[in-house]
Amino acid sequence: MITDFVIDKQKLKQLADKFNIKENSCNALFKLYEDSVSKSIRTQYLAHIIRSLELSMREMTGNRLFAINCVPMPKEKIIRNAQGRYNEGLCFIIYFNKDLPEYEKRNAIAHELGHLFMVAFANDQLFKIYTQSKKMYGDGNDMEPLASLFGFFAIAAKNQFYQNDAPTCAKNITAHGWNGLLNDFLKLLNSP
Repeated sequence: MITDFVIDKQKLKQLADKFNIKENSCNALFKLYEDSVSKSIRTQYLAHIIRSLELSMREMTGNRLFAINCVPMPKEKIIRNAQGRYNEGLCFIIYFNKDLPEYEKRNAIAHELGHLFMVAFANDQLFKIYTQSKKMYGDGNDMEPLASLFGFFAIAAKNQFYQNDAPTCAKNITAHGWNGLLNDFLKLLNSP
């Protein structure tokens, strides 16, 4: 495993020095970041897709605060591997089985996002374009395959990124290593 960007005590001391911050303040800020932000990052499944849907839903509903939340639950508390709850115009909550393997969590969440997409977004948008769109999913009983189709589109796009684009991005972004990253942020201190 490459550990160039793993922040340890030595690197925290270097950061405190370079940014002219007291070492104990730097340590405290890093601990706060690790305990709040970093821990949350590891559980953000499909964040780009969720954010894109949130923006579309905010525009469509006029609710600038529309949010999509994913909530891990023990299997005993939910009916399936995941289930969504749409509070019309307000939010969409996805409850998912926290014990699923990582790839299954992504798939189950993508499927639930497909329900939101079909019920709230596609229904409105497609009906404007195609008057026959109601035939596509009838009264909702046939929505499972369409929700899975949306989920498939979302996961295929993410997998394409991981397979082809991510290695190139990672190479370009991390090419200068720890010191390059540090220098980039030190430059920001002096930028207008």
